[in-house]
Amino acid sequence: RLLEPALFNCKNPPATVVQTSSAGSFFTYPHKVATDLTTLNGCDPKSASWVHSYGQSKLAQVLWVQHLTQTNTKIIANAFHPGLVATEGFGKMKNVPRLLKYFVQKFVFKFSSNRTEGAYTGLYLGLAKQELIQKGYAGKYFHPQAVLVDHPFVDKDGAHLPRKLWEFSDELVQEYL
Repeated sequence: RLLEPALFNCKNPPATVVQTSSAGSFFTYPHKVATDLTTLNGCDPKSASWVHSYGQSKLAQVLWVQHLTQTNTKIIANAFHPGLVATEGFGKMKNVPRLLKYFVQKFVFKFSSNRTEGAYTGLYLGLAKQELIQKGYAGKYFHPQAVLVDHPFVDKDGAHLPRKLWEFSDELVQEYL
């Protein structure tokens, strides 16, 4: 919310926003994303998994860009999954079992992208403004190499879930603005 004046008053409209999300957004809770405190706080810690929590946060980013572009024509916002990128961050995660870390670092990372390749889609979304405008790419979700993906959890018949998430987020931060 604090950045909105800068986005709306961009000297070279439309302003461009790029969210780094994840394919983890496909692995979320049955309710997709929480749009009220009861749902947000209602997950049983014993049955909640880090995968679902991570997925919920990444889906929220996809829905956020969808809502932002549906309500503001002066902004091009898109989200993307950079792909499996070999970084040191995974090895430093404390809640991931050691055997899984070992497997990923020894085998999976051999087939993953490097940091430069992982950045390609984000760079495209941030720099190819005219092409994005021509193709109508705003509020969309992409996989590596700028492949447009029709996300199954994004509302097809309007902006019900993105709007509810936006309103809930506004409620949560209102006293701090």
